[in-house]
Amino acid sequence: MHILTQKSYLKKIYWFIFVSMTHIDALTPIHRLEQLKVGDLISDTWGSSGAIKTIEVLRSKTSLTYYFRIKSGKLILALR
Repeated sequence: MHILTQKSYLKKIYWFIFVSMTHIDALTPIHRLEQLKVGDLISDTWGSSGAIKTIEVLRSKTSLTYYFRIKSGKLILALR
């Protein structure tokens, strides 16, 4: 009985992480990128994932570049 309770608890934790993580790809809208803040969980198509450590947005006349540094030290880049 204790093992079943522990498994259901782990399912809830995994479900929370899955639901609260934002996947960044070519189709992610700009308004969703603007909503992200330090501490949010993100992932990309190449397998990088983690909590956001820093965010930098570079705006030019024709494009936006979002740099999301995650706590593992990796960089997730979104070009718009």
